[in-house]
Amino acid sequence: MKENHADILRDKLNQAITQTVSLRGNYADDVRHFTRNRKLPMEELIKLLLTMTGGTLARELYDAGIDMAPSSFVEQRKRISFLAFKKILERFNDLCDDPATLKGYRLWAVDGSTIPCPRNPNSNNHFKSESNPMGWNNTHANLMFDILNRTFVDCIMSEGVIDSRKAHDEQGALCSLIFRRKFQQPTIIMLDRGYESFSSIYQLGNISNLYYVLRVKNEGLRPIKTLPMEELDRNLEWTVTSRQTNEAKEKGWIFLQTGSKKGKTNSPNTRISRFDFPINQDVVPMKCRAVRFMLDSGQHETLLTNLPQDEFSMTDLQELYHMRWQIETNIRFWKYAVGALALHSRTDELILQELYSHLAMFNFCQRICREIEIPQKPKNKYRYNVDRTMAIYLCKRFFREPDFTGEKLIRDIQRYVQPIRPNRADERNLKVKPFPGFPYRIPS
Repeated sequence: MKENHADILRDKLNQAITQTVSLRGNYADDVRHFTRNRKLPMEELIKLLLTMTGGTLARELYDAGIDMAPSSFVEQRKRISFLAFKKILERFNDLCDDPATLKGYRLWAVDGSTIPCPRNPNSNNHFKSESNPMGWNNTHANLMFDILNRTFVDCIMSEGVIDSRKAHDEQGALCSLIFRRKFQQPTIIMLDRGYESFSSIYQLGNISNLYYVLRVKNEGLRPIKTLPMEELDRNLEWTVTSRQTNEAKEKGWIFLQTGSKKGKTNSPNTRISRFDFPINQDVVPMKCRAVRFMLDSGQHETLLTNLPQDEFSMTDLQELYHMRWQIETNIRFWKYAVGALALHSRTDELILQELYSHLAMFNFCQRICREIEIPQKPKNKYRYNVDRTMAIYLCKRFFREPDFTGEKLIRDIQRYVQPIRPNRADERNLKVKPFPGFPYRIPS
């Protein structure tokens, strides 16, 4: 029988796991671990973590057919570094083809999201405040998402962070995400106002094959403040410097405090810029394209970009940035449908294990769902699409159960659909969300 795309993807994910397990010495805390026969070998343990849901550990083990106490399972988990799961995500992405582009450009978005965790005062991600002296825990994930192919490309979490405040440094994470990649194909990265800075604009604009669309505040950066509050599309040029000289003031250069002078003590109120001036250069010219348009609400929105005007008009950029919202909705699916919020541990290492596992499983499910066609009936009021929450549940079962065929999976997914209701907009209910845990899920 000819394999369908679901069977092929399962083979590729199994291949990524097998390749990682073959190098287990790089990821086990002791090279002697997982070298002899055990009730739960390393490969099976990894597969179990990939398919875990929000149930108790005892129920997860029972559903997987593993006769093991939850405490023994936790001890086995502690012997594997979270880097093994990060490597599985990377290998699986490398083995798969994500071909969709727009005008030859890949469309990626970068955003951060906070995952509430069980309270653990010994964690590097433990926070306190005057209103909450007992403290709370959360982990910050900085995610890079492929909008057209609906998969996560890369991720940086608060692993190994001693100062927990740096875990939420989204601009620093952005630099790490773009510097560790080679952009072989033209790529557009879309960002919201949290990444607005001279440093981000400079770094994004100086990498070959990399383009950006950055939403900024109308009254934020100094070059933007001078623009009239009307629809416009113009090129901007300015110069930043670390010098405070008469020449710099006469020419209108923008001074950035770097705090790098030896022997100088800065005031606590001094704002130190993260701008990374090139070696032996304290004056840097900068340029970009500013696009301002009016929303339906009557308010103006401003975007900065380095995309050519003859290829992307103001309307094109408005539609591009609107597509950025998909990273928000897919982060929600990663958290709730895949189960990134249903953590089964208090320790940082084991939490990262689960988060990277859920990212790999998210990509596995998305690559299956995007190839499934739902028949549309002309008489229906709405078009119908895959019910992704149910599809993720079925994909987990498909990966866990060897007898579950790809053909059956596709038939089952096609049974569960939901209508596409365009132009629906609900008001965002922004509030602090605590960890949705219950004590008997976490044995340690």
